[in-house]
Amino acid sequence: MFDYKKELAKLLADEPAAPMTDDFSVLISEGSRLLAAFEKKQEDISLQIEEIFDIVHSNSEADTALSAEKAQAKRFINAIIGLSDMIEVFLHFSEQSGNAGHAEQARIMWSNANALLGECALSSFGDVGSPLDPALHSVHAAVNSAYPDEHIASVLQSGYRYKGSVLRKASVVVSTGAPPDPGRGSPRVQTYQGGR
Repeated sequence: MFDYKKELAKLLADEPAAPMTDDFSVLISEGSRLLAAFEKKQEDISLQIEEIFDIVHSNSEADTALSAEKAQAKRFINAIIGLSDMIEVFLHFSEQSGNAGHAEQARIMWSNANALLGECALSSFGDVGSPLDPALHSVHAAVNSAYPDEHIASVLQSGYRYKGSVLRKASVVVSTGAPPDPGRGSPRVQTYQGGR
């Protein structure tokens, strides 16, 4: 702490002795008191700034940890979707193979997988016969089928939602609304024009 009286005494040491007036002493005392209060306030403010810095630093570390946790959760969800895609590919292959037993087993596996996903707030979508929804479906082609125009005729790859948010759109083939040609073995595939 800066002592005005001592500093003033050093300054006036070479000067002839002059009596200190009461007013000047009061002024020096008040200045010393104010300076001491200012130093105390400055120490308090420095401590508060250090506390704020510590809080900001700990929040930054928490944000970094949360970001890492979110990235890990996203990788995990993508891995689960990849496994589900493999089951879905097996389902499509089994249905096209003509082996009713394999197809039935694949449907059971797909159904069980979807039930397990549902328990984790992850769900697949893309139902044949449902109306086309551009927010949920990505259209790859249009075919003549028994379904109405702009309805899903087949699902190439299911879409997924997590807690209601769409993670991936379903890849689908839509119906043109025209009936399939009975003389042809497979439906007539057309480029999807959208909103006919």
